[in-house]
Amino acid sequence: MTVEFTLLTRQEGEGRAGIKFWVVDAGVSATVGRESTQKVTMQLTPLDTAGGPLRVRDEEQQRQLPRDSSPAAGSRGDVEPR
Repeated sequence: MTVEFTLLTRQEGEGRAGIKFWVVDAGVSATVGRESTQKVTMQLTPLDTAGGPLRVRDEEQQRQLPRDSSPAAGSRGDVEPR
């Protein structure tokens, strides 16, 4: 199983300067920012409690099989990790 996600980090800074004289305002402001994106991918292998490969069965597929036919060995809907 593969899990992948993206992380975004952002740094921002802001500065202001100005003067106020009675009813007149004069000022300057600036914003600086920087972004960084990282893509993280992890390969996960599910294990059973004994540390062996986990076997997963599709119960829906099992219910759809005809009652009089038995599936061949290894094709019971079990999935083993690669």
